[in-house]
Amino acid sequence: MRSVCLFLAIAAAAAYIQLDVDLSAGHVNLPRAGHVSLQTDTLTYKQCLACPHERFLARHLCEDCRTLEDAANFCKFGLSPTSRNTVFFGHPRYEVKTYKSDRCGNIDGVKTAICRLTTEKDVTGLSKFECTFLGECCYAEHSTSSGHLFFHEIFCD
Repeated sequence: MRSVCLFLAIAAAAAYIQLDVDLSAGHVNLPRAGHVSLQTDTLTYKQCLACPHERFLARHLCEDCRTLEDAANFCKFGLSPTSRNTVFFGHPRYEVKTYKSDRCGNIDGVKTAICRLTTEKDVTGLSKFECTFLGECCYAEHSTSSGHLFFHEIFCD
């Protein structure tokens, strides 16, 4: 799988420099260098990109969140080591963005909260997060290579 993904990444780079590329057929035509072929069956370049990225999901997607309290608990016990975190609720679908292939975004608008670490502690001595709703139908993008959320670009209807 890794070698196929590497081939497809090279093919994508070739497409960028305007060589003859047909990823669906699994081959690249190189000028004066002949024809390179590889069986890819149904594997596509988009399948090689992490969309959604594992780190993004772990830090920002709370599938079971329904309330701001749920979002605060997600931050408290989650994997985001920051004092501010954006939490997306539910099960949205994602796609690699066509205008910038290193980005993945949700295609379903989702309820979204912004949570901030407070100076208060809960009864067990753990830090508390305070959350506020950002919107009911929000869209965001993240990096397919690192999972970094482009939080300054979140859009809510």
